[in-house]
Amino acid sequence: MREARAELVRIDAQGVVHPIGTVASQRLRAREGAYRMLPAPAHVVMMRYTGEDGRRDAEDGAIVRLAGEITSPGTMCDVLALLGQTGWRGELIVLDGEATRAIFFDGGNVVGAQTTVDDERLGMVMYRFGAIDEAQHEAVMEKVRSGSRFGQGAIELGVITEERLYKLIGKQIDEIVFATFAISDGTFFFLEGFDEGRLVSHHTVSANALLMDGVTRLDEMRFFRVKI
Repeated sequence: MREARAELVRIDAQGVVHPIGTVASQRLRAREGAYRMLPAPAHVVMMRYTGEDGRRDAEDGAIVRLAGEITSPGTMCDVLALLGQTGWRGELIVLDGEATRAIFFDGGNVVGAQTTVDDERLGMVMYRFGAIDEAQHEAVMEKVRSGSRFGQGAIELGVITEERLYKLIGKQIDEIVFATFAISDGTFFFLEGFDEGRLVSHHTVSANALLMDGVTRLDEMRFFRVKI
């Protein structure tokens, strides 16, 4: 776990913000600009980018419909259940240290997912499920380094069919969603709407079905830890 003070910020009596930790400093530098400070409980600071006019415009970024802290494994199960019930269309961003996962929802279904975690990337999922071997994985990675998407590169090299690839992207979605259930320290944000063009392929997976499978997996992991 990250050292607690790395993310620490101090606000002085004049309202000036001072980053104490290196991570806090990096995050503030990456957010240069004019923000609106939103009303919030006394122990919470919430700001969103607006630009100098102070107005929330379409180009200022998606509206935050839901946000919160993750403090224990299973927290995201409740969030997934809620989004499955509301039917909202949008992007759930889950942040865990340096890891970022994005899950796309529409009408109570998960329609896509993205990750920065190496083990959850499509190539590693295909390898773990036996769709490609190590040599094929490296061959496709050569195409990725030249600018291709992994899936498209695999098809071009003839190591997988489009039909099989579609199913494996579905498996990748499962893995990304299930990984969020195990997070014990992080944050989540549900942003209204998303650009359909960001999806590699469009899937329709019931959020409730994913929830049931994910809870079962969590229970199995806990049982295994007790046994060892």
